[in-house]
Amino acid sequence: SDAVVQRTQDGFLIDAGPLPPYSVTPFSVGKGQCAVETGVSCGERFLENNYIRVELNDDGDIVRVFDKKRRREVLAPGAKANVIQAFEDRPLEWDAWDVHIFYDDKMWLAEPASEITLVETGPLRATIEIKRRILSSDYTQRISISHTSPRIDFRTFIDWRERHILLKAAFPVGDHPQAGVDV
Repeated sequence: SDAVVQRTQDGFLIDAGPLPPYSVTPFSVGKGQCAVETGVSCGERFLENNYIRVELNDDGDIVRVFDKKRRREVLAPGAKANVIQAFEDRPLEWDAWDVHIFYDDKMWLAEPASEITLVETGPLRATIEIKRRILSSDYTQRISISHTSPRIDFRTFIDWRERHILLKAAFPVGDHPQAGVDV
């Protein structure tokens, strides 16, 4: 059978289609198979497939997740998602284990993105890479969608320079009984 292939920084993504379990199935990869239409589209501030559309602002925050199958917005009105927040971590007893109700009394937000780059453009996966800083820690985050799923994948690499600080990624979803895509 023919496979759809996408070159990535780490190698190749291959969609061989449905395969019987416990089988050995030969497939071929030919020229032009990277141009197959899978529904994945992207730009420096959006990722889209047949299931969802994700939009970012210039700071690198997600400002829209639209569920195409249910035809609705996933985020609460006016909300930003994937907002990286840092909080002072001063537990009453066990460090790194106790998170007390007052943990959010002191909060810091990530600085605006220093770079936003489209690093993968499909047809199997699209990825935006964002470089930011929170407090004294630099981080790079890759946000990806694939052609087969409504899931949004996040890979975050951080050079953590903080002590007694906990980190949170905030995703304020709307008031829907079936709130959302897989995050």
